[in-house]
Amino acid sequence: MTQRYGTVHSRFWISAKEKGWDDATALAALYLLTGPHCTIAGAMRLPLAYMAEDLSWPVEKCRDTLAILYRDGFLTRCERSDWTVINKRLLYDRPMGSKQLVGVLRVLADMPADHPAWPEIMPLLQELGRQSKVDPLAHLPLLRPASGGAKDTPSIGYPNPMPHPIPQPHTFKSPPDGGDLKALVFDRGVSLLTGQGVREDAARSYLGKAIGAYSVGEVFEAIAQAEREGAVDVKSFIAGALRAKRPPNPKPGGGNGGGPDDYAKSQMRKRADARTREEGLNPLDKAGMERSAAIYRELLGHVTH
Repeated sequence: MTQRYGTVHSRFWISAKEKGWDDATALAALYLLTGPHCTIAGAMRLPLAYMAEDLSWPVEKCRDTLAILYRDGFLTRCERSDWTVINKRLLYDRPMGSKQLVGVLRVLADMPADHPAWPEIMPLLQELGRQSKVDPLAHLPLLRPASGGAKDTPSIGYPNPMPHPIPQPHTFKSPPDGGDLKALVFDRGVSLLTGQGVREDAARSYLGKAIGAYSVGEVFEAIAQAEREGAVDVKSFIAGALRAKRPPNPKPGGGNGGGPDDYAKSQMRKRADARTREEGLNPLDKAGMERSAAIYRELLGHVTH
């Protein structure tokens, strides 16, 4: 059965037009509504590297589109924890019955108590709880009062919300380039990878290849990002973070076997869409999709022949 939390209301397109969203911003909103990290609660932990990998976008583009969606009231995001909440999702797609409400609460149980979306979410949860005879606080241990008290106490245990900053480009202070930085890459990178069961020699080999394909500084930043965001799969996370920045350096004497890699293909698709728009067509409708596909085949032919 189709999951309700993948629903997109027809009003979405009217709202997107009223807000003046470009194609990238509208796609980012649709990604949040229907993508692989979407939940029944409209809340999800979404590190920027995951979004960049899913959409084949640079991390900065992801950050910029989320900032626009925040500005326009579509979402609330905590940059420290990466938890992102689609505002009013529960208002428009209310859980049907107690079982769905408990499913919502199970998702929200992992969201930090200081997330700035709680003041808007909690009154609605309390209303839904009264209708379904479910006590939200029984499923939200992070929000329970520190000490006992009456069940209907107005204090629900979370602090005043932090002011939510519009996401800004993240800067990471790194040591000077050179031998010291390279040693630090191997020290921290090997520690992360072996902590997940990778053999030390395999970890060093992987990091050495990553440095050869990119640069010491870029690999260092990817490792630091993996540490900050608590990556579950460090190797895949680092690879995704590096690919989100740019394509790897070409291999000496012949490249990738004569054909473009996935990154190059995604860039060609973007160029094809851009040229389609320049010709006055929308790459999302039938005529525009056909034109964009033709331009993409033309670009691909120039590379492979």
